Formats: sequence, structure tokens, C-alpha cells
Amino acid sequence: LGAVRAPRSRASGLRPVRVRLTGDFFPSITDGDAGQRLLEWLEGRGAAVEPSAVIEWVLHHAHLHMATCGRLHRFAARTRALFRRYALAAGLARPDLDDPAELARLADRWYSSELRGGSGHHEVGLFLATDRAHRADLVISIKPFASITSSSISDAVIHALARSARTGFAAIETTGDAEVQGESRLDLALDLARARIAAVSAPRRV
Repeated sequence: LGAVRAPRSRASGLRPVRVRLTGDFFPSITDGDAGQRLLEWLEGRGAAVEPSAVIEWVLHHAHLHMATCGRLHRFAARTRALFRRYALAAGLARPDLDDPAELARLADRWYSSELRGGSGHHEVGLFLATDRAHRADLVISIKPFASITSSSISDAVIHALARSARTGFAAIETTGDAEVQGESRLDLALDLARARIAAVSAPRRV
């Protein structure tokens, strides 16, 4: 067993880095080639990963169309209640879904919910909600290469917000030749998250 290489966070005695995935719909929910097998790679580095859920995108788009279809209010409320019931029965640590209306409210100052393109205000609101609740140490946005609308959110808006946040942020584009660059960027982001954990865990001098 001495020859087995432990993930860095466990080898150093720190808790795992908590990572939350977001970004464009398909790559952020797919643990395969479309998402560059990011979830598997992060878990191999010792991270505890919370991927995007399909139901979050269903609720997001329901929220976008509530103004024109009043029945969507009841649909969203029932969906969140059902998810909570089954999540509690399954023993999930976080049985509550993010409220799309609250995400829109949080993001409104930085990115209006009236704008469309990419993941829109959902990604901004999710980052702010995650940082406020300290739900993760690092948020990673994954998206297709050259998605201009989506990149404008992650590379400009959230990048600026992350400068004063407790939660780290990194954006990754899925291209065939970007695997090495992406892994290098994420290794750095994970190391920075571990440094923040270590700083908080360190005993204070009296």
C-alpha cells in the first residue's frame, strides 16, 4: 500500500476540495467525451464533485417562460417538492434544488434575466448562490469552444465576481486539442482551493 499514490487533499490531511460544475447544458451534465470526462478526472484528483442536474435546467427554462404560461409556477413548485421528497428518501446530503427565481434575483445586478444566450443569468446566479452558502470551494464552468455568449459570462462577469468571492472559479472549453491546457488550468484552480482550505483550517495564534 505504500506504493499507492493518494490524492493530494487526502495525502495532506485536508478535506477534499468541493467542486460544483456548471456551464452549457450538455457538457456540464455529461461524464463522457462531450464533457471531456471532467467529473472522472476531478474525482481522480481527490475532489468531491457536484455535477449539474438535468432537473435544474428544466426549472431554469420553466422560469424563463413563466410570464407567458402561469401553469409553470405550479409545475416548478411541485417539481421541487417531489425532488426534495425523493432526495430525502435516497439520503442525499443536499435535498433542495436552487430556486430559479432567487438565482435570477442574485444575478440581476450583473446579468439581466431578460438576456438570452448560453446559460444566461443561471450561471451567474448559481455562482453567487454557491459562494453565499459556501456550498463549494471551486465552481467550474464547462462549455463548447467558441460559445461567445457563454464565454462572455464566464470570462467577464463571473471572472470579475470571483475576485472578491470565497469560492474559486475556472472556465473550461471543450475542444479536441485543449485537454492538456484544461488539465493544467484545473490543477492550478484545485491547488488554489486547497490553499484556501488550509488557510481556514490552520490554528490561529493567540
